[in-house]
Amino acid sequence: MSWFYYIITFLYGSIIGSFLNVIILRVPEKKSIAYPASHCPSCNEPLKWWMNIPILSFFLLKRKCAYCKAPISWEYPIVEFISALFTLLLFLKLGFTLSFFFYLFSFYLLLTITIIDINTRLILNLLLMIWGVLVVAAAFANLFVIEWNWILGVIGAL
Repeated sequence: MSWFYYIITFLYGSIIGSFLNVIILRVPEKKSIAYPASHCPSCNEPLKWWMNIPILSFFLLKRKCAYCKAPISWEYPIVEFISALFTLLLFLKLGFTLSFFFYLFSFYLLLTITIIDINTRLILNLLLMIWGVLVVAAAFANLFVIEWNWILGVIGAL
């Protein structure tokens, strides 16, 4: 495998991590994840495109909002980096497979749930239901793709 794929995978993971930050910040407050565009949580000024580059913008802006100079939380680059690193590690382990996408989506959901829980002490039912549907769908997909031991499936579900 070429380094190009590893770099692209890492960048993809960091971009998803940036989106996870939006979910982490807005969903517990019952705000839209689509509108308004990214903005400073302190002064509500819309961010320019270069202020949204995952991981890098945090350091380019010297951990401060370009408009109001309010500090930017370390949580943003940490979530982006963890997301990018885990995406790369899963890609190295599983390659571009269906299992890769299942584990990756599960990881993204669990990371989001974890950070929301740390920040608010809430575990949102919506996110748990999405993960539950994903797990059940994967179990059924497994049933038709490979020989499946239904007893172990029931034990796992319990």
